[in-house]
Amino acid sequence: MMIIGNLLVGIMPKQLLPVILTFAFATSCTQDFLWQEAPSEAFAEYRASFEAAAGSKFVGSIARPQLLARLAKSHLLWLGDHHRHSRLHALQNELLTQLQEAGIPMAFGLEAIGVRDQHFVNDYLAGTMDMATLRSQMRRRWSGSWLDDRDLDPWFFRTLLEFAKQHRIPVFALEPTPRLPLALRDPYISQSVLDACRRYPTRLIVTVVGQTHLVGNGNVVGRTGVRATVIGGQPTTQLRTQSIDQAARGTLWRADSGVLWFQEMLR
Repeated sequence: MMIIGNLLVGIMPKQLLPVILTFAFATSCTQDFLWQEAPSEAFAEYRASFEAAAGSKFVGSIARPQLLARLAKSHLLWLGDHHRHSRLHALQNELLTQLQEAGIPMAFGLEAIGVRDQHFVNDYLAGTMDMATLRSQMRRRWSGSWLDDRDLDPWFFRTLLEFAKQHRIPVFALEPTPRLPLALRDPYISQSVLDACRRYPTRLIVTVVGQTHLVGNGNVVGRTGVRATVIGGQPTTQLRTQSIDQAARGTLWRADSGVLWFQEMLR
């Protein structure tokens, strides 16, 4: 399996980001889903850059047992998200359950929570705050909370936190909410993941982030500079037109970019 993530580029210090610009827009999935008004040309260019970098054809596959064996020796797993896609979320939940059952210690980096809500999340994970209170606190601070926004799949993001609480998995926020400007989001996310890799040296860092951030102009994978396994979310139109031989359930297909894709998302 090809591994992505050997390129290390300069990253702006996180503490400087919030003071540079204050109005943000998000481009986290391949649909026209934006938290705020954003220049359509900038969004289209960002999305197109991801689609071009995500691969044009499939060059191999990896069965689930082999994937789990590789992840047991890995330090970073990127899970590309499509925030509305319940089928994708079911596949991601299945993989996380398998990792847990295999005894692989994890830490979750989530786009779904903001850095200013980290202390609430910590209280929830510690059992001193329930989910209803956590949702209320996050919603009070930011009306766009992903734990409640029904334009997304809020049940998935709640499930991730519940899973983390049950299995004592650390969770860290990837970035502030409301969002920073796009030019600052990807350096911030990359630095957050890099910091987590240093903070949890013996855990698999599982980062769940909108797939368009992964490669292309966003390139959080390359910016982080840590060898990683990358699994995309919703395959691009070009990849969906490629023919594959159906393999065993749980197989992932590797594009020529090195990004893996769930076979079930290619049907």
